[in-house]
Amino acid sequence: MKKDKYADNAQHIDRHFGPTYLALKNKTTVYIFTALLVFFGIFSYKQMPRELMPEIVIPYIFIQTVYPGNSPEDIENLITRPIEQELKGMQGIKKVSSASYQDVSIIVVEFNTTIPVKQALQDTKDRVDKAKSDL
Repeated sequence: MKKDKYADNAQHIDRHFGPTYLALKNKTTVYIFTALLVFFGIFSYKQMPRELMPEIVIPYIFIQTVYPGNSPEDIENLITRPIEQELKGMQGIKKVSSASYQDVSIIVVEFNTTIPVKQALQDTKDRVDKAKSDL
């Protein structure tokens, strides 16, 4: 019978992937490292600072103007549009939206998050005061 020379060589090749081979050989060590990892993960989670009601800064400013006895069209033409025109020239504004109802004008100004809220509020007050002469 003729011997296959490749079959003989295949039996003597012993290949190992280092980390997997070590993990399979040292099962107890792997279990201990896994338990320590889980323990320290739970410990770190418990130690993380959390707040029940975190402070969220929303860069919105609402302007409400009341003018009794007028229709929504009059409110829009007499109050909303002049204030909007004055506000659109401000720096750092992301979006200006408005709504005119019976006797009330509501304008919502959204600022970029890079603008401090106090500065945005002061700038908005100044612009609304400028627009008062046009109302």
